[in-house]
Amino acid sequence: MSPEVRADTDHAVPTRILVESMLRADATVDAGELYDVANTLGMSDQQVRLCIKRLVAEGQFVQDGRGRKAVLRATPEMRSTIEPDLEFVRYMYAQ
Repeated sequence: MSPEVRADTDHAVPTRILVESMLRADATVDAGELYDVANTLGMSDQQVRLCIKRLVAEGQFVQDGRGRKAVLRATPEMRSTIEPDLEFVRYMYAQ
């Protein structure tokens, strides 16, 4: 993102929501990209580190590597909460 982009301080994004929103199709999050977006939104590296630590402790992600070079991988428990319910999707399209 360009340096001209400014975070809307009236509508702060929770760090956990940011991490979950950056989940790629392969159920991973690139920590370097996460830190860059978080910094653009006005979040500190410490805030991101603490959130990652909590998500790992809760069993939602596994961290491979350290710092900005790390990759977060969603655990099967986390994947089950984010994968679409196939029956619901079929029902939705049927309507």
